[in-house]
Amino acid sequence: MKTFLAFASVTAFSCSFATAAPPSNYLNWKTFKANGVNLGGWLHQEAVIDPKWWNQYAPGTPDEWDFCAKLKSQCGPVLEQRYASYITKKDIDTMAAAGINVMRVPTGYNAWVTVPGSQLYNGNQARFLRAISDYAIKKYGIHVILDIHSLPGGLNGMGLGEKEGNYGWFQNQTALEYSYKAVDAAIEFIQGSDVPQGFTLAPINEPVDNRDITKFGTPEALSDQGAAWVLRYFQGVISRVEKVNPKIPTMLQGGFRPVDYWAKYFAASTNLVFDVHNYYFAGRPTTSQNLAEFICSDAKKIVSTASPKFPVFVGEWSIQAATNNTLASRARNLNTGLRAWAAYTQGSAYWTWKYFGNEPVDGEGTQGDYWNYSNFVKMDIIDPSSGATSLPSRNPSHIIGKSQQTRIMSQHQGNICPTFGAFPIEQYLLRKWDSTSSLPINQQRDQLIQAFVREDDISAFTSSILDDISNDKHELIQTVIVPWRSQKLRRIAEKYSPGNNLYEKLVVLRTFYGGVNDDVKFRRWIYDAAAAFEQDNPLGELFGDTEDHWWRILDDASLFDTGDQGWENIYNRFPELASPEVCRIFNDGDIAEVKEGVSAVVTSRESEEDDYEDAIAHVSVSGC
Repeated sequence: MKTFLAFASVTAFSCSFATAAPPSNYLNWKTFKANGVNLGGWLHQEAVIDPKWWNQYAPGTPDEWDFCAKLKSQCGPVLEQRYASYITKKDIDTMAAAGINVMRVPTGYNAWVTVPGSQLYNGNQARFLRAISDYAIKKYGIHVILDIHSLPGGLNGMGLGEKEGNYGWFQNQTALEYSYKAVDAAIEFIQGSDVPQGFTLAPINEPVDNRDITKFGTPEALSDQGAAWVLRYFQGVISRVEKVNPKIPTMLQGGFRPVDYWAKYFAASTNLVFDVHNYYFAGRPTTSQNLAEFICSDAKKIVSTASPKFPVFVGEWSIQAATNNTLASRARNLNTGLRAWAAYTQGSAYWTWKYFGNEPVDGEGTQGDYWNYSNFVKMDIIDPSSGATSLPSRNPSHIIGKSQQTRIMSQHQGNICPTFGAFPIEQYLLRKWDSTSSLPINQQRDQLIQAFVREDDISAFTSSILDDISNDKHELIQTVIVPWRSQKLRRIAEKYSPGNNLYEKLVVLRTFYGGVNDDVKFRRWIYDAAAAFEQDNPLGELFGDTEDHWWRILDDASLFDTGDQGWENIYNRFPELASPEVCRIFNDGDIAEVKEGVSAVVTSRESEEDDYEDAIAHVSVSGC
């Protein structure tokens, strides 16, 4: 068969993410767009996040309070080990590679102040936070939201607010005074940093004083008396921040009362941002099928109930539905949320980066399948532009990925993602798929892709089948095609579709990713090659127009680094690169053309293997 690829196997660059300088200015939440995650289960514990770890030490305990009460003197050593190992610099590297620019870090009040009678552990939380936040801010420019997730006495009757059943923070002057001590310590932590401009302070999370659990998540969860107490606390916090450094933003989470309820109490000049939370696993008739509609509705509702004076941020959300959860729907619902929050608010932080809950959900899978953002990164399903389309036309390219990815995608931000099932390889998979096979999905897919690459004629798989895809084919699209590769790679692959004229177009595939120094080598090679070509061809550009480089210079490690598997493994994720033509058979005419091409170039010496490779590559792009 004919092969198309002309590539450069050069020692080349290889950071899988871009290193950003620490921010020089304080964050303006009115203009900033967040693509964030929460770091739940690290410095503030919840039993549901990592039950295997939890049950190893204190099975049967519902919250961190009872966890420590049961472990007694061993609670400190156990938690210190947790702080040291659960979130590491490697996690931050992965976040940066995935385009994360905000991390919201829940801490208990016990990280900042010792309260008499509290069973919560006061240890080295701040030291571990310093190490991770410095690394994230200074190396990648990731913004850190320091969240005080619990308050003395109990903030909402849940373990996340202090202890199950505790609502004692409300109308409690002593608890309020200790809360302010925690706030003062957190402000001192931020101001004492080398990069205070890298922080926002969030002094409260989900205040609720209504003990009727059915009201949780609704405005009725916080009584008028409770709201007045929360407002008093808000005003005290803002006063304290402004005295130390008014440039530090304060993030206010007012339970589940709308933003405009709180906004009217603050001057427009106040440096604050509101945090709202949206969950779908209870309280509403949500399913994986209708979840996107609820997300879009919530996004629009935020705008309609938010004061234009202040920015709004979605500080927590997830994609578990109340009933009928399906694994195949995760990509669509996740990307709909990312797209919606970016379009209507200042962005979001998913709950949470790591989540290993093993409780079954209604439908398919467990909690961890729907709450673990780091797993979504590994699955390579994050692409906000593929979310539901009943949103403003603003392009959320700021949350697609690292700086290089943003640059690449911005060059074709008007493009619509190719419809699943439109590519020849996708039609091939749909038609050849054996649903009765015992092979794992990945293995059968790889075998079919390899067979596709070997096909001499793929014309049978180039006609549109989009109008007559049956229900079972829709299911195959969700389980076989959607998880296979990102929309970003599909956009590139679209450029290699049959019918696009690639004759004499040079494509460079970087095959070595060995370190930061290789960035310079590769870019220098590209520059020198283009400059040399331009000298001989003043009217030509070796790699085409600059706006074409995103699909002709294939140097994105997140897409094209095959590691130790050999560069040929790229065909398993990008088979279009093998040949863009529908007919790939070399006939007698092709052979004659190759020989003629070699003879024309080689006149003073014997022809060599490289000469034939060049001629074959030249002829192969023309098809049969």
